[in-house]
Amino acid sequence: MISMGRSASLRNEMSAEAAIKTDNAMGDEHHHGHCLCGAVTVDVTGPLAAISACHCDLCTRWSGSVQMGIEVPRARASCEGPIRTYASSSFAERAWCETCGTAVWLADTKGENAGLLELAPGLFGGFGRGTLAR
Repeated sequence: MISMGRSASLRNEMSAEAAIKTDNAMGDEHHHGHCLCGAVTVDVTGPLAAISACHCDLCTRWSGSVQMGIEVPRARASCEGPIRTYASSSFAERAWCETCGTAVWLADTKGENAGLLELAPGLFGGFGRGTLAR
């Protein structure tokens, strides 16, 4: 049986729509990231949230451990390069760099959180010092 645990951060506190409304008022902050080989680039406007963590069966199988993510509204993120996606469940997809295999995002494809991306923290230099939400 597959456990459908959810990551612990904005998802438990507000819907994607509420997160997008909140983030629309968040200044001119900009973050640039990339995969291991540099073929995939990620740009985010506005602040990066605390790192969320999920330890459901799907996430641990994908990551080999606890899945970490930084939730941002899709409207604030731009991802370019050779990105492949896989529908890992009936409600979510996972993305990675086709060249080097670096995880890029986990995203709900249905429901109130379909407007959010959980970006891999390792895409952003120095984010290993980020705060864990829970």
